[in-house]
Amino acid sequence: MCMAKQQFQLKPSVIAIVFQLMIALLIVWLLLQVLKPWLSVVCIVIMGWTYFKFVRANRIVGLDQLDDREWSISYLAPRVVSQQIKSTARQIEIQRVQLRQVIDHQIYIVMEFQQAFKPLVIWCDQVSKAEWKALKVLAKML
Repeated sequence: MCMAKQQFQLKPSVIAIVFQLMIALLIVWLLLQVLKPWLSVVCIVIMGWTYFKFVRANRIVGLDQLDDREWSISYLAPRVVSQQIKSTARQIEIQRVQLRQVIDHQIYIVMEFQQAFKPLVIWCDQVSKAEWKALKVLAKML
């Protein structure tokens, strides 16, 4: 299947943050209903710690189609602290992957890859309207 090369620049998603916040509030409410208050606080602290650990993980900032199912993913690598230079800047790294499947869930699209790279969730507010339409077409074609 031959199609034009695609390029997507991803920005942070407000919808994803609101969704995660709603789920977190539901879990906190359930914890407070089921557990003792001190145990609920311990669980909430652990939940907050794990959330911020995942926020600091690699964040994908761009996708470029190289060939039919071959893509390159640009992501911000974890903070690197140099011994010579006291810098904590994040650098962009690029990885080549094989696209296996694209699933359209209306408000977000999931891209699965052949390699051990985790599936990519792209929310509708992360890309422009034209890019969103191109992603929906890609999901129908694959």
